[in-house]
Amino acid sequence: MARIPKALKTLFLVLVHISIVNSANAENERFLRIPVNNTSGDIEKKIIGGTNAARPGKYPFFVSWGGRCGGSLIHTDIVLTAAHCMHIPINEFAIINSFEFGNTNTEQVVTRAIRQKILHPQFKRSAFQYDFALLVLQEPVRSIKPIPLDFDNTEKVGNLKTIGYGDSTDSEWSTEPSLLQEVTLPALSSEVCQWVFKSRADGDVVYDQQTMICAGHLNGGKDACQGDSGGPLFSVDGNGNAVKQVGLVSWGINCALPGLPGVYARTSAIKDWLPCQICIYSRDKPSYCDHLVCDACLDRPMFWYDSLGYDCGAYGALDECDDVGDYFVNFGATANQACCVCGGGRSVRYPDRMY
Repeated sequence: MARIPKALKTLFLVLVHISIVNSANAENERFLRIPVNNTSGDIEKKIIGGTNAARPGKYPFFVSWGGRCGGSLIHTDIVLTAAHCMHIPINEFAIINSFEFGNTNTEQVVTRAIRQKILHPQFKRSAFQYDFALLVLQEPVRSIKPIPLDFDNTEKVGNLKTIGYGDSTDSEWSTEPSLLQEVTLPALSSEVCQWVFKSRADGDVVYDQQTMICAGHLNGGKDACQGDSGGPLFSVDGNGNAVKQVGLVSWGINCALPGLPGVYARTSAIKDWLPCQICIYSRDKPSYCDHLVCDACLDRPMFWYDSLGYDCGAYGALDECDDVGDYFVNFGATANQACCVCGGGRSVRYPDRMY
């Protein structure tokens, strides 16, 4: 049997990688709130129907990372973001207390290297369920108070707010934003959300009230959009200040259209999963870790990535395990051997020896 030259095989696998990423970008264009790769245009990228955040530092917990994704500081060295953002290769930085896009020199802005990315094990890209991931920072952030999470799974009422640097219009032509945007949106009941999306979404995409919450004006005009993914959705007090995070920007059908509110990953869905992850990965462990016992899976080696720079989180977010999970060897292992999201890694029980 003829043997395929190694260089040709490698080129083929690289093209497979690129094909999967391009396919994911095509999907993003309609559903997910991360942007396609546009390089020109004259429309500012920001939340649709929103306004500039009132002042620098109003939302110090907001995190900008990966070029076009948001997140929130929920522990001194842990950032909560969207699982579908994990397609971004390694060697990224997180900008905490971001107010002006890409500017790390403004007052009180903190920049941290991302040490590891953790994908929720139940994330399904095809259905957008459990759209959660964590960024583990190289060093704790002591100067900024994390936002508390709302783990109550009852219906939300009243106004909620989301922030980000996403598109200001539902168009493929857009440019980078300047200032952080905010928009106030009414929470909608699960009954309304299920009715709205029952006949509108495609394939496996359904509104799941256990892992999702939706918010928006049914007459349209205001919404999160491409470029806002992973950013927080939170309740506010009478002065418009953040109280608790109830969700994060996940998906929608286009942006700000009448009858199509935005859908957010519901933080109550990670009430049981999150504490264990913080206790395993944080270098600044909260006191409850002294009494916590939980089962988890660790990537092995912990910081595995392939020769193109894609780590375990990217393989899971792009559903690449089946296609190329056995081909790229690095640190003596393939993705399917090293990554929990690909069925590899190793099972552990916290607080037994982790590493």
